Amino acid sequence: MSVFDKTLTYKTQGNTDIIDITPDVIQIVEEAGIQDGILLVYSPRSTVSITTIEYEPGLIEDVNYHPMNRVASCFIIESNDSIPQA
Repeated sequence: MSVFDKTLTYKTQGNTDIIDITPDVIQIVEEAGIQDGILLVYSPRSTVSITTIEYEPGLIEDVNYHPMNRVASCFIIESNDSIPQA
């Protein structure tokens, strides 16, 4: 069994910013020549969410304009923004 490791870094605008990482993941799998196996995508940060969902224009609008985001966003204090990143 072989193991391939690759680290990617992304910068967001915060709050409900969404980045489609699918093309990057596909490129890594192709470059590594992987035919079968298990792919693990994760983030060590507590404020990141990785999900499998169809990335389409309506998604961003749904997330940004969801009523809970408008209500909750005015009460959120990002105290962990002051934690140094490794």
